[in-house]
Amino acid sequence: MRSKINCPRPLPQACKAPEIKDRSGTECIAGHRVFIYLAFTEPTLLKKRALIFDLDNTIFPVTSIGGELFRPLFDMLRRGGMDEKRMKLIEQDVMRKPFQWVAARYSIGQDLASNSAELLKTLEYNGAIEPFADFAQIRACACDKFIVTMGFRKMQLSKIRSLELEKDFKEIFIIDPTVTKKTKKDVFQGILDKFGYSVAESLVIGDDRDSEIEAAITLGIDSVLYDKENVQRDDGATFRITSYEQLMPSLECNGKS
Repeated sequence: MRSKINCPRPLPQACKAPEIKDRSGTECIAGHRVFIYLAFTEPTLLKKRALIFDLDNTIFPVTSIGGELFRPLFDMLRRGGMDEKRMKLIEQDVMRKPFQWVAARYSIGQDLASNSAELLKTLEYNGAIEPFADFAQIRACACDKFIVTMGFRKMQLSKIRSLELEKDFKEIFIIDPTVTKKTKKDVFQGILDKFGYSVAESLVIGDDRDSEIEAAITLGIDSVLYDKENVQRDDGATFRITSYEQLMPSLECNGKS
């Protein structure tokens, strides 16, 4: 049994979710926002069959390869007239957000954005990639595991191969927005339908509140915001962690399908 971590009254700003009920009705008291997960009193609170992961910044840090991987893109944008003030922000955000979002955010012209997208379709990374150290615990987990990642297919596939993830996951889905209108929500629902998982038996884990976490919320699936650098806003996700070490003691896998 874990001890409850009580937020004082009145609640400080750090306590974002003072009262949470799990699906079995157990009332839990949340502590400081980084450690919401640790507030649960039962180590086997999360009884799941399927874990659905994002890839970038959830399994490995994109910054570890981004400078090399995206150098041709940055060169093209500079040649296209992007000023250094915007380039600094673009170089940061392209590590965390889809290029289509970045192009809209920083008003990259239509022609330059189109040419950049065509370039990104050709890029891949063939060097070694190290996952987050705590991801080793996920590899050992007996739940059915899936990856659902959005990005350019060639690029995402090269990351998956460099990380040697095929052996760890039941299926891997790459959503390439240049060739499909499918969303993560669509793919999540497809996984549940194909393998017969219920919403309650599933858990979505990712770093982007506006992408996989939003899709999970819409479908009613429990979600874990994996915020390794402790920089994300934590509204909406069921749980928020900075390490998989916080998740694993409370995760019970109910067998593989």
